[in-house]
Amino acid sequence: YCPTYYGLFFLGVVEASSVPLSVYEGLERASEIAGEGTSAAEEERCACLKRWRDAAQAVATAAFLFTRLYLFTRVTFFEFWPDALAVLPTMAAGGARNTVRFLLGASAAFVALQFFWFGQIVQQVFVDKWLARKEAA
Repeated sequence: YCPTYYGLFFLGVVEASSVPLSVYEGLERASEIAGEGTSAAEEERCACLKRWRDAAQAVATAAFLFTRLYLFTRVTFFEFWPDALAVLPTMAAGGARNTVRFLLGASAAFVALQFFWFGQIVQQVFVDKWLARKEAA
């Protein structure tokens, strides 16, 4: 039960938050290409793509916050860790026990990585764009 549950969660559910990010990146590139045009229709298309891009960025940020920060952290520390720590004393010394210990450490490192990525999002979405708007004014 546990390997299937956690495998589906960490390799499936969590990765679903990457879909809006991929849409955002595709729209980012499309708006860059559309921005190379000089006609009014191309400028209008570029503006429309930028609006869609900005909406996709908001969805990607919300998906990341919910899936990667909230769910990932909650499942790791309040479900996986208690399960793993409960079975560790019952395991025979050796490979499986060391594997569970490794997974405990790796899961904590991945939670730290999610928070690092969140810092990158904050910098990109809020700080860089806010400063760019402030400098443009």
